[in-house]
Amino acid sequence: MKNVQWSWSGVNHDNKSVMATTWTHYKNPENNKQYLVFHSDWGMKGKDSGSKAGRNEAIENLRLVAEEGYQLKIVFAEPSVKFSYPNAQQDEEVSIKKLRTSFYFNANLVVENDCYFAHLTDRVNVES
Repeated sequence: MKNVQWSWSGVNHDNKSVMATTWTHYKNPENNKQYLVFHSDWGMKGKDSGSKAGRNEAIENLRLVAEEGYQLKIVFAEPSVKFSYPNAQQDEEVSIKKLRTSFYFNANLVVENDCYFAHLTDRVNVES
């Protein structure tokens, strides 16, 4: 991650993997094995430079998965309060209550219109 304050994903070039976060409630309504990891509207509205920087980094990291064969890995973030899917409304709080770090999922990237989904393949427990 380039910056832990605004990064949505990080890349490890040594093992060709991208670790992305998604919200626990951002499950694809059409497929319960898919979670939204990026939407083309994210980071486009408002004046938050961190959000725009996070957007640009996420686009580049997802490009590595789609075009250069990097493995997508997903970590879940539990929100303090659930907010709208696929875009939080302007008056909704968007904050992390807890990151679920005892496991992650390997996933395949699926692109449908403006949505980028992680299709979960297998769970990997993290040794503490």
